[in-house]
Amino acid sequence: MPQMALPIFPAEITLINPQVGYLKKDNQVWYFNGQMPLFFHKETDEDSFRMFMAQLHVMGVATQSEINRAFGFNPINMKRWVKKYREEGPGAFFSKSRKRNPRVLVPEVLEKAQDLLSQGKTPGEIEKKIGVKADTIRKAIQSGKLHRPTEKKT
Repeated sequence: MPQMALPIFPAEITLINPQVGYLKKDNQVWYFNGQMPLFFHKETDEDSFRMFMAQLHVMGVATQSEINRAFGFNPINMKRWVKKYREEGPGAFFSKSRKRNPRVLVPEVLEKAQDLLSQGKTPGEIEKKIGVKADTIRKAIQSGKLHRPTEKKT
């Protein structure tokens, strides 16, 4: 009968579960199965950490509760990371192209709004004409991006 090989970990490794552990050394975090390294990243590389934690769970190496217990973080984080890993793959943790809302007051819109302000229109009337919220127009006036017409004294 074959003998079962147990993973033998060096003393300084912190265990996540009986099969996987980690070691922080020289600003690097190393993950091990016994004495065999599985993965490493810089201590400050949160994207790699999140990706690898999700990968450990998805591959069946560790449960979410084991990972949560080992690192002491909120269970909802693991659930989000695992979902992201399953839906988008490991590359999703490293893509920095986050979608940003486009700026409302682009130069063309500012020009139209200024023309309407110069005609004596109120922010509410401008909202109806060009579709930019009246509050946005008011804030642009307060910040100096738009100017109300000055009244001539007679």
